[in-house]
Amino acid sequence: MSEVLECIRDKNIIIATMRRPEAMNALSTPLCEALDALAAECDADHGLRCLILTAEGRSFCAGADLKERARLDEEARWRYVENLNRTIRRLEEIPIPVIAAVNGYALGGGLEVALACDLRLAAASARFGLPEARWGIMAGGSLVRVLRDLRPGVAAMLAYSAERFTADQARQWGLIDNVLPDDRLIAGAAELASQIAKNAPLGLRAAKQLQRGLQRRYTEEGMVLAEEFRRPLDYTEDCLEGLRAFAEKREPDFKGR
Repeated sequence: MSEVLECIRDKNIIIATMRRPEAMNALSTPLCEALDALAAECDADHGLRCLILTAEGRSFCAGADLKERARLDEEARWRYVENLNRTIRRLEEIPIPVIAAVNGYALGGGLEVALACDLRLAAASARFGLPEARWGIMAGGSLVRVLRDLRPGVAAMLAYSAERFTADQARQWGLIDNVLPDDRLIAGAAELASQIAKNAPLGLRAAKQLQRGLQRRYTEEGMVLAEEFRRPLDYTEDCLEGLRAFAEKREPDFKGR
């Protein structure tokens, strides 16, 4: 499908692998476009039963491509955020069951990608977090989805600490459905996908429509509120300092303005 997204089909199952290991599979514009195209393929192909989403390298997805954002002016930066939000909504709306096989870091928007999937399996070495506060910005859609699906205290721990947490911790909180040995992750995801694919396809799609339909109102209202708080941060000195510090691999010097 794309040099940044490899898709392999085995009968009625697709394994999609994000391939930007040098950038920790951050959500660049080309990767978002490739994920949009994958979602459209899943919409159109009624022979598909299940999708597995994973990644190459030591990271599942490090979230937004902050290096790309740092090169953009204010208007283009906000357009990038809107495109990223649309891509994750499209993943969430794929009509077949989607399994996230989280092989490494799932941070910020990368955690949001995992939360947009129906089932989440993690390698034992996987790490999770919402680091946005460390870079002068705010977790938006990822925080909305954590608040939608889990306890408020989990959302507070992730958003306020900006720390990384283990796969076992993530499972205890309900972020992850199962933790597997690193070398069993893809095999375990494939076994689960095969089990799902044996079931009646119309029933699977109907069950997913019901779940997503119940979640949709909260997600849509939450995203509107999140943007009310997040967008003004794009105009602050702290936000620009955070993006520069990320690109320069140094600690930011925040001034609170």
